[in-house]
Amino acid sequence: MTNVSNETEWDFITGLMESLSAGLIAVDRSLQVRVINHRARKILGLPPLPAHGVQDLEQALGKHPRLVELNQGAFQRPTLPTRAEMSLHDGGERKIVGYSMTFIRTPSGDPLGVSLTFKDLTRIEQLAEQDRLRKRMEALGHMASRLAHQIRNPIAAINVMLDLIR
Repeated sequence: MTNVSNETEWDFITGLMESLSAGLIAVDRSLQVRVINHRARKILGLPPLPAHGVQDLEQALGKHPRLVELNQGAFQRPTLPTRAEMSLHDGGERKIVGYSMTFIRTPSGDPLGVSLTFKDLTRIEQLAEQDRLRKRMEALGHMASRLAHQIRNPIAAINVMLDLIR
């Protein structure tokens, strides 16, 4: 095995984080954001971290208080949420994200920080809502046609009786 320089290794790790299809945010125990990848910045509408690569949690994610609270409370929990969803509001826009959190640990198992990976599920939720609405409208149309049929039968009988009376 060849010895890889720290710079090459860091370039590889940075490339890996930036090419993920999910948003990634990593926060250390002192609640400093260490990583916000490109996808996370795009989903959340966040600027890149400063040149030194570290930013206070509230400063970095302040426009998303639910994410701040989630990260702040992570170190008090014995287990972190996996496969959870939350609604975020950015200005007037509502986004639904599915997320998972994990502890970042030392080789001995002590927590160094937490990572939050997430995907924007807004479009998927919109499609699911449209499908639910389509099914409701379909059921309503079926009920309306049955109701019309039930109303038409007695009216037809009344018309026949009126014709006979005339």
